[in-house]
Amino acid sequence: DEKYGDTEEQILKCKEALSLYRTYRDQDQTEEAYKHWRTACKECPEDVTERLYYDGIQFVKEKMDDESLSPEKQKVFFDSLMILWDMRIRIFGVTEKDPKNGCDLKGQKATDMLRNNKDMYEEALQLYKEAVDCLKEEARATYITNYYQLKYNKFARMDDGPEREVLREELLFEYLDLQGYCDHGILNNTNDKIIKGYESSKAKLDEYFLKLAQDCEHLIPVLEHLVNSDPKNLKKNKDALKLLNMMQCADSDFYMKVALAVCAAEPSCECNYNIGMGYAKQQNVRKALEYIEKGINNYGDCENKEKMLLTAAQLSMASGMTGSARTYANKVLDVNPNSGEALMVIGDVIAASTCEDKMEGRSVYWLACDYYARAKAKDSSLADKVDKKIASWQRQFPTTEQMFFISKTEGDTFDVCGMGTTTCRARN
Repeated sequence: DEKYGDTEEQILKCKEALSLYRTYRDQDQTEEAYKHWRTACKECPEDVTERLYYDGIQFVKEKMDDESLSPEKQKVFFDSLMILWDMRIRIFGVTEKDPKNGCDLKGQKATDMLRNNKDMYEEALQLYKEAVDCLKEEARATYITNYYQLKYNKFARMDDGPEREVLREELLFEYLDLQGYCDHGILNNTNDKIIKGYESSKAKLDEYFLKLAQDCEHLIPVLEHLVNSDPKNLKKNKDALKLLNMMQCADSDFYMKVALAVCAAEPSCECNYNIGMGYAKQQNVRKALEYIEKGINNYGDCENKEKMLLTAAQLSMASGMTGSARTYANKVLDVNPNSGEALMVIGDVIAASTCEDKMEGRSVYWLACDYYARAKAKDSSLADKVDKKIASWQRQFPTTEQMFFISKTEGDTFDVCGMGTTTCRARN
């Protein structure tokens, strides 16, 4: 009974007040509950129970919902609400059950603050920052969204100058951490409403990030300044590389500098791929393939092995290295037999091949179109690309006369110089 007071009289008065307000609360008799709650606040020690403050906050917010209240009365209740939050944070910020309870309470206080007084956005921003910095991946989606939105709004209101650019840098780099917190929330929750909250937060973060980054021309100088301020900071280099990849800014000297720095510190499949893409943007395909292959072959199971192999296949094809393109495409199919993109590359390889078929080498277009059709069947998103390729190559099919001279008609099978068997079709 010690938590209820120091004397027997205080203990009795505290227990009685608690019992009365809880009874009326449970019966939805708010006015009576509020009256006895105030008595409990006076009679009980301030740390009697956290629920006393939770209920008080609900009572006060209900009072504030009364539209007939004068602005003066609204302010009195708002000040009371903030005091209750401060007391709850001070007294129950660290509990045996939850050492970070105060961090979550700060986020809740910020939400109530903004809901009732939008002029206090600076104070709310600071509270959200403290909540998110403390809770990290355990932060609620609303804290993450509101924190980033308030900070972005602050950035948007500022005049151009050094302070504004510092804030832009902070927002760009915080984006990655906050996205990670959202991903954690999505993966580690089973409640659909909570998952949708994190998904919504991710979408909002993306929206603000794109406004901040704008394009490579704007993004690169910001990242250069940040990285150059602490060039040996691996996290800064890694974060800069992620942001550059997101915005597809691989065709710059800065990209290569960062990619090489990350790979020197932590050699991996992914960083070799990043360097390869940098060389690809510089039109140095052989060097690009060298690094992509190094990444695939030297670092075990790559998380993005399929993407890397497909990139190698497409780069090879674009450079006229058809043998290499088909080899890589077949490796993609070993990883994912349903890859429509890989089948399309093989179709391109075959269409670019030569075949002594006594029909001017036109049988390759039959087989190429077969592969395109398979690609479309595996991946419907490729339909537009595939249909254009098929329409183009169908105009190159052999004529009926050319087929006649090798004793073939529509529907016959035909071996295309060992590359595969297809069906004979005349040009329309």
